[in-house]
Amino acid sequence: MTTINKYRQIPSCELAQFPIVSVYKELLAGKRKTLPSGTWEKDENVIILVRYVLEVQLVLSKEQIPKITKKLIGEQKLWGVLNRFKSPRRLIEFVYPNQYNEFDFYRVPVDYWGNVENIRKRLEWYLEKEGIKIEEIPQKVNRYVLVEWGFSNPLKRYGYSPFRLMNALYPGRFKLKKRILKKFLKVMQQTANF
Repeated sequence: MTTINKYRQIPSCELAQFPIVSVYKELLAGKRKTLPSGTWEKDENVIILVRYVLEVQLVLSKEQIPKITKKLIGEQKLWGVLNRFKSPRRLIEFVYPNQYNEFDFYRVPVDYWGNVENIRKRLEWYLEKEGIKIEEIPQKVNRYVLVEWGFSNPLKRYGYSPFRLMNALYPGRFKLKKRILKKFLKVMQQTANF
């Protein structure tokens, strides 16, 4: 793996010097129909071509790179690399290892929200970003804030109740207000009688 790291460290302006980039340019110009067989099996080709397309051809910023989509990959005639990695996330994590975390991508991995530690980690990241202390959650974090921060799925898992979600993340740390508790119990009783 360390031998391919050199391709990750090459300055963007030097990527065009590699022969595989010339072949790729021929593909874009219509001089060839496909890239040579086995192009995507070589790790160095993946790194060079993906970096060339994202950094040189599209001039994406570091923040924009994890936001690429399958559609963008197809438009750049890179379907073969997607066949190898199956998702833009896996591709980006291969080409740019340890440079991005879950929060940088549009979507989180499958069943990410099923893990309470992942939810807590992401919530605490937002709290820190917004300058909110954990003790201030009841006053400053409500359903609307959670949805804005991308917590729709965890809210759904906990019956759309911010209290239940926070109680799962921090058991026994927060108390339900009496007014809300009465309303909650009334709804539960009506549901039980139904």
